[in-house]
Amino acid sequence: MEMMKINFVFLLLSIAVLPSLATASDDYICTIERYLNDEGRNDDGGLYIGKNFSVERKTGIMSGVVKNIYINFPQVIDKGSKENSFKVINYLKKGGGTGPGSNVYALNISEFVDGDKKPFLFMRNTYVLQGTCLHF
Repeated sequence: MEMMKINFVFLLLSIAVLPSLATASDDYICTIERYLNDEGRNDDGGLYIGKNFSVERKTGIMSGVVKNIYINFPQVIDKGSKENSFKVINYLKKGGGTGPGSNVYALNISEFVDGDKKPFLFMRNTYVLQGTCLHF
């Protein structure tokens, strides 16, 4: 009877854990290591340096200290591979599409780089963030 309980617990844990393991390598957690301000100069990036954000690989949605979803959803233009970077773009037309001006967001994660850490570059108009991402 005790063995049946252990097997049952193992089965329940397997059912709960296996789906998360299957998708464990789909998304990214990224750490910001460098910040170039709107004037193109290195900045201490107090709001950014050492901070993290996540990226859903399927949708390209970024969350955490850096976000890329406001009115429009981002578009994944390359899923990334051993030969290509993972690439996401988005734009925001100020005023919800009715006013003047716009913002452009672009994320590039060098998926093809060997090793666990994948370099990234994120651009929002003229400021740039760089660092590394890990699959999780």
